[in-house]
Amino acid sequence: MKAAIDRRKPPPGVVHHSDRGSQYAAELYRETLAANGLIGSIGRRGNAYDNAKAESFMKR
Repeated sequence: MKAAIDRRKPPPGVVHHSDRGSQYAAELYRETLAANGLIGSIGRRGNAYDNAKAESFMKR
């Protein structure tokens, strides 16, 4: 995440969507998002289609 932030320099308010992996719910990860003004978004439990929608949107 830190490398991506350094390389792409996203503006504050950008939403980072992920699945429910434990690494994305970890305190350090959430603190990194917050410190850079980013908003975390995690897919609903048991709903694989949340990520599919986000990925489909991002490819455009």
